[in-house]
Amino acid sequence: LGKQGEWLQIQTPAGCRGFVAAWLVHLTGQSAPAAGLVVYPTVVLNVRARPSMDGNIITVVQTDDVLEVLGSKEQALANIGQEEQWLNVRTAVKFVGYVAAWLVRSSTDAPPQTPPVTTDLVVYPTDEINMRAQPALNAPRIGGAHRNEPLQVIEADLNAATEKIGKADLWIYAERKEGTRGWISAWLVRAVPV
Repeated sequence: LGKQGEWLQIQTPAGCRGFVAAWLVHLTGQSAPAAGLVVYPTVVLNVRARPSMDGNIITVVQTDDVLEVLGSKEQALANIGQEEQWLNVRTAVKFVGYVAAWLVRSSTDAPPQTPPVTTDLVVYPTDEINMRAQPALNAPRIGGAHRNEPLQVIEADLNAATEKIGKADLWIYAERKEGTRGWISAWLVRAVPV
């Protein structure tokens, strides 16, 4: 699931069989039970559809976002801080996915001694635009933004985000002043108001 270029064979409740693009589907249903543990990202962090760097990005979380760990508390505690380990989490807005365990700290850990680098990138839509749950035109619309409305970019690599501004088929993760976060079409924003 969630892997670009792969296909899944499916069967509908009516018995029809066929194939669907794996990168356009996700599991539904109940998630694992809460572990009674919360973690905090140590950097701006991607929440992925599967426990892999190849997994589709569901959302992006900030260092002050609380992530509820799902599954075994003991296993989660053993994985925190470990390279190549992943945690199944639920965000405050109920997105469920996986985060790199080496990029989070538990609620009992001391916060990092050095404050995060505070850089700032704001983009401005060239017209009315949609904000989407994933970086795809067919992803659910979760909001919108007006022409020239300042949108705060909240990606981990702001230099890479800057390179995407105005480019076709690329997406930027941003936040409106009122708090709505979502993916916006990079080709429909500029670095200065228009």
